[in-house]
Amino acid sequence: MKTILILLFCVLATSLCQAQSTSFRVTGSLQGDCNGMTIKLEDLNYPPKAIASAVIKDNRFELTGYVPTPVLCRWIIDQTPKGKKSAEENWLSGTFYLENSDITFEGDIN
Repeated sequence: MKTILILLFCVLATSLCQAQSTSFRVTGSLQGDCNGMTIKLEDLNYPPKAIASAVIKDNRFELTGYVPTPVLCRWIIDQTPKGKKSAEENWLSGTFYLENSDITFEGDIN
């Protein structure tokens, strides 16, 4: 009986270790005029820290990286006109919990 329990524990532990992802991948598609804009992920712990960023191309983006634990983060799409300094009043943003897994976003920038 003891051998069966140890074997069952080893199988369960192995399957849990294999199920954990070692990185995150956030993919998204957006409707509207957003090509060339930058999307950023920012850790909301103090002080806020940049996690990943990408330029939106063909209304799609992909962000990849690693977080040691799930973290509350903010996504930011910077709509500041070219040639101007980025300002928070020109940002579209929202929050979500980021973990090391595949995440998909869809939305409309308008």
